[in-house]
Amino acid sequence: MGDRPKADAPPSALHRSLLHRATGSLRLAADSLVYSYHRSFNGFAAKLTESQKDKLAGYKDVVSVFPSEMKKLHTTRSWDYLGFPQNVTRATVESDIIIGMLDTGIWPESQSFNDSGYGPPPKKWKGTCQSSSNFTCNKDSIGHGTHTASTAAGSTVTPASLLGIASGTARGGVPSARIAVYKICWAGGCSDADILAAFDDAIADGVDVISLSVGGSAKDYFEDSIAIGAFHSMKNGILTSNSAGNEGPGLKTISNCSPWSLSVAASSTDRKFETNVKLGNGKVITGNSLNTFEPGQKMYPIIYGRDAPNKTAGGSLDKDLVKGKIVYCDDATASGLGQIDAGAVGSIMKSSSPYGELESPFPLPVSLMGAATGDKVLEYINSTKNPTAVITKTTDSTDSNSSSRHPDLTAPGLNILAAWTQANPLTDQPGETRIVPYNIISGTSMSCPHVSGAAAYVKTFHPTWSPAAIKSALMTTSRSLTVKDNADAEFAYGSGQIDPSRAVDPGLVYDAGESDYVKLLCGQGYTTKQLRLVTGDESVCSSTTNGTVWDLNYPSFALSSSTPANSVTRVFRRTVTNVGKAVSSYKATVNGPSGPSGLKVEVVPDVLNFKSVGEKQEFVVTVTAGLGIVTLSGSLVWSDGSHVMFIVYMGDRPHNIETPTAAASAVHISLLHKVTGSVSLASESLVYSYSKSFNGFAAKLTKAESEKLSGHESVVSVFPNRLRQLHTTRSWDFIGFPQNVTRTTVESDVIIGMLDSGIWPESQSFNDSGKIIGARFYHAGEDFKNGEIPSPRDSDGHGTHTASTAAGNTVTPASLFGLASGTARGGVPSARIAVYKICWEDGCSDADILAAFDDAIADGVDIISLSVGGSLNKTLVQGKIVVCNGVNQGTEQVRVGAAGSTMIPPPKTVNLREVAYPFPLPVSILTHADGVDLLEYINSTRYPDLTAPGVDILAAWSEATTITGQNGDTRIVPYNIISGTSMSCPHASAAAAYVKSFHPAWSPAAIKSALMTTARQLSVEDNSDAEFAYGSGQIDPIKAVDPGLVYDAGEIDYVRMLCGQGYNLTQLRLVTGDQSTVCSGTTRTVGDLNYPSFALSYDKPTSITRLFRRTVTNVGPAPTTYKVFIDVPEELEIRVEPEVLFFNETGEKQSFVVIVTAALETSMLSGSFILSNGIHLVRSPVVAFVSGQEDI
Repeated sequence: MGDRPKADAPPSALHRSLLHRATGSLRLAADSLVYSYHRSFNGFAAKLTESQKDKLAGYKDVVSVFPSEMKKLHTTRSWDYLGFPQNVTRATVESDIIIGMLDTGIWPESQSFNDSGYGPPPKKWKGTCQSSSNFTCNKDSIGHGTHTASTAAGSTVTPASLLGIASGTARGGVPSARIAVYKICWAGGCSDADILAAFDDAIADGVDVISLSVGGSAKDYFEDSIAIGAFHSMKNGILTSNSAGNEGPGLKTISNCSPWSLSVAASSTDRKFETNVKLGNGKVITGNSLNTFEPGQKMYPIIYGRDAPNKTAGGSLDKDLVKGKIVYCDDATASGLGQIDAGAVGSIMKSSSPYGELESPFPLPVSLMGAATGDKVLEYINSTKNPTAVITKTTDSTDSNSSSRHPDLTAPGLNILAAWTQANPLTDQPGETRIVPYNIISGTSMSCPHVSGAAAYVKTFHPTWSPAAIKSALMTTSRSLTVKDNADAEFAYGSGQIDPSRAVDPGLVYDAGESDYVKLLCGQGYTTKQLRLVTGDESVCSSTTNGTVWDLNYPSFALSSSTPANSVTRVFRRTVTNVGKAVSSYKATVNGPSGPSGLKVEVVPDVLNFKSVGEKQEFVVTVTAGLGIVTLSGSLVWSDGSHVMFIVYMGDRPHNIETPTAAASAVHISLLHKVTGSVSLASESLVYSYSKSFNGFAAKLTKAESEKLSGHESVVSVFPNRLRQLHTTRSWDFIGFPQNVTRTTVESDVIIGMLDSGIWPESQSFNDSGKIIGARFYHAGEDFKNGEIPSPRDSDGHGTHTASTAAGNTVTPASLFGLASGTARGGVPSARIAVYKICWEDGCSDADILAAFDDAIADGVDIISLSVGGSLNKTLVQGKIVVCNGVNQGTEQVRVGAAGSTMIPPPKTVNLREVAYPFPLPVSILTHADGVDLLEYINSTRYPDLTAPGVDILAAWSEATTITGQNGDTRIVPYNIISGTSMSCPHASAAAAYVKSFHPAWSPAAIKSALMTTARQLSVEDNSDAEFAYGSGQIDPIKAVDPGLVYDAGEIDYVRMLCGQGYNLTQLRLVTGDQSTVCSGTTRTVGDLNYPSFALSYDKPTSITRLFRRTVTNVGPAPTTYKVFIDVPEELEIRVEPEVLFFNETGEKQSFVVIVTAALETSMLSGSFILSNGIHLVRSPVVAFVSGQEDI
């Protein structure tokens, strides 16, 4: 019915009056009414016949009438993987942020929600804690809500693990934030009626962010409970973070696509879980799963399921043939029930799916294998009369495929460890008894709370920013991924992986308010009557106000055609607001494929000049897509000219100058004087003078100035500094975000609203009377199913897991039956949690989701974490890039955001990536290829800027459910290991709440450098691709606050790379100063890009040497001295000259040279060097590899 009712009469009376007219009876009207939405918007949920529904739809006061459907939960690795460590600098108001979690409830007893030391809730909080006979607040009987809540704002818990798997520290992104829980999901799902009721409450309660990791099928905006709830959240200044869904990688597979909410895809982290199978012939085959069982004996008989006698479906196995044996199955989708019922002691399951990275626990030992590797087991079985094997306990090591397409951005969502409910055992299968406080699950549900935490983090620095501004900041500062390694590029991962630290200072934002969305809706065909009901004002649709999807002021651009053979052109109009330096100038740069089959992008004007903070500038983008390509993607970058450094390359070292350094700089200033018109400007713009080994300089120039210099006879080339992208990856401690991280005094005022499956309040992760400050549940279904808890308590585990990941307290020890043993904690362990249970056994309904949104917004949460979603809303596909928490179904496309967990096999065979699942019996899944190929990362993205962990995340778990939630599984655990975008969602939620408070004036390049140089190094032994796969390593937000040195904004040129770049012989002879120089055999080098990492490659095994030049800026105390320390294998030699850098003041710059020699007898070599002053460690990775092509 639209906006909040303004009449004096009680809303419920008005709703019953409408129902009376439709039913013809006051008693029937009263009996049919389920929810009366009135705190934040106007509407109700009622049980109606088809004819009664049609009558109501015709009333003038009604915007829409739609059935209450059941939404599904979107099922983290994480904060540390993103380089957002535990001791990251936080704003003092973080504890005033409230995240409304609409999910399966929460397990408040989890250590991830331990609120010892918290004061009272923030004054803005207007919500309550709905109690019941078995809950001190909203308890999670599923686990999903606990997981997402802990991911977003869980306290720091050490150690935390899933029975020993993924052991370490669990925490949320904004651990000091508050959590408001709105339980909307139950065993049967999450109903629309409950969702709307939760939205109604959350909005009125005063939450700051709403997090919702559920979804369903695509609907009209005003027939979609999540879109309705998110609209009224936006209207009240609350950002809604949605998981995009798990139905990818096909087109139009996202479920939550309203432009006023933020849709999140799921990405992987560097963690993998291997479950080895040792065969009787001595061979060891590696599969993956979350197997927490130790083998009872050395070897067991193994039998092929088809010989006993059919497929391993329930009841189809011969018990006499199977009892006491390991069963080899062709179907990896089996739950293990058939094997358990027949008395099997374990199972090896072969899969043709590429989505093995989504590890899951089983009630018995299980190892999942790909087709080729699984066939090797079958070959062994058929080669001997008495085959034997044993399945070992899962081990975790450092290393997502099913995200839905077209999300806004991505965050970790695969194998995310977070808090879990103790209301159920680890799995839901018969015989399962394992109860865990932390679990590892995967899906876009896991990535959603990561973004919710990130949004909460940004809000702590900019409390007055609109939801659109926060969304824009997160999107425009996200780290882009490489098109080369990711076929779908931006179409798959949206804007990229979130970088909460950079989002605090985006420079420009694409802002939008209610009026902008109303114009869009007018253009979509909604009437003035409908929109006035929705907005509660005198909104008017007319030919002058009607907007198109292309004109919505959105940070991304999308166009489509129904006929791929034809080109298509669209015009987009945008407005950006300056939130950076008052006086600044931004230049547009377009990146992407070009040519007849590429993209043609024209930006008018291509320079924007700002004179004050808050000033707005408009521009027009015309995009033409070429012929015959299914998808094309690129990007538009607005760069502040004051931050652009140009390299002027002038050839070989000047031999006629006796004192090169001083004299050369004078020559360079003279050249700069000619283009700037001022000696003082020339001196100020000069950054470096190169004269010892070659001739040239680096200077800060405008585009016009650089073009003037490029025409000078003594200049070989002029080109801007370019930033390369990194590969980063894992969870709170993994990214160096420890338990004792420095936090602001206001973290405990931050409230994270977790919209999930509820929470398990008894979890040690939530131990404290002030941790969980609010909890509600929403259930519009007819009856509760067996095992469902009619309270905010989490019976699934998901809500407990996400809540503890985001803001769980520090719990030591925590594990899943000894797996991943360690400390579990959230990213902001001091934050408060508001629980909104919206998800149940059969999903998360629209009604429940909207109800939770309504509450979370009104309750006063700061961030809402929501790891749910449904199918694609088609109305905006042509208007913008829709990056939602997609599905976990990618094949060759990039999987960098936690987008969902639905698996649809692709038409061709690809490698199976490792993601652990605890099975009911020993199981190992193998890939299609042999053991070497098993380690290939089909889903890894080379050189990402950041990701939010979502794979194999240990966090609090609901004790109302088992480890797996499967029938027969009786294992009850306080912590569980699960994966998915749900796990990355709470990580991003917490990350957004942390980074912005410390260095608001730092340039994006400086922040990026700080994250890279302080990232945690990964093991070369355990990770075959090493730095090549993970870049600088796993981000450590805490260390990044004080990096010591930074490689600042701008790029230092490649010195001798012109042959491979196509430069002519005349140019090259100027460069080298040698008339014998020829281009034959010359290769490209990484040269002198002022980047915090170094890479060289060759097209075949050989010995290779390269030279790099760099400049670092001292951002620490002064005076100080940095020395070089080198860590490389024997095949790599690194020399740094000079080996000592002296700084006399903060802001001073120093240059140095790095010489790398690699004996490339293998495909990959990696090492690093560190600049250290005894306090700071500024680490830069060095990688050499055989690429199959010449150096790039």
